[in-house]
Amino acid sequence: MVVEAMYDSDPFNVSVSVISNIGDLTINAGSIINDCGNAGWGSYAIDSLSGSGEPTVIINGGLVESTLYRAIRLFCNSTTLNNTLIINGGTVSSPNNNAIWLQNPNSNSNKGAFYLNGGKVLNGGTYEGTPRYPFNGLTASANFEVVAKGGTVTDCLLDTGYYSEVFAQFVAEGKTIVKNADGTFTITDN
Repeated sequence: MVVEAMYDSDPFNVSVSVISNIGDLTINAGSIINDCGNAGWGSYAIDSLSGSGEPTVIINGGLVESTLYRAIRLFCNSTTLNNTLIINGGTVSSPNNNAIWLQNPNSNSNKGAFYLNGGKVLNGGTYEGTPRYPFNGLTASANFEVVAKGGTVTDCLLDTGYYSEVFAQFVAEGKTIVKNADGTFTITDN
């Protein structure tokens, strides 16, 4: 099954998502693609919102992609309700932006969790001359947990120390980041 959003509007006045998740969502196969014709702002394949519940998104297989913006946004807007993303397999892709955005929309210590256990997180493009990386909004806090135990990511900043200084703190104990021949990076056992 392929689900696509193809909507053209003023990109700064609307968020166009294929799926707006407020519950439990598990993707085992198929494709969820946001291919909006606007500038891409707010064009998510999955927009997970924690204002009225504790949503969980689990990716076990398939493809989740936004061709112009971010494939998945965790809008972590609650200090008591957790918003969780678990990637065990499949591919999360944003060829022209960050693939995943863990957004804390205010100054509160909102709850969120992201677990990368497998699969691929692919990104690309630049914004105002700055290369994009797979994840935006990685922040260590008492209420925000990020743990990487496996998986493969693309990141043009890995060679410049981005992961050694930022992402490495989220790699689980006993794991390491290894550069592959194709330029991707895999989280694997030491």
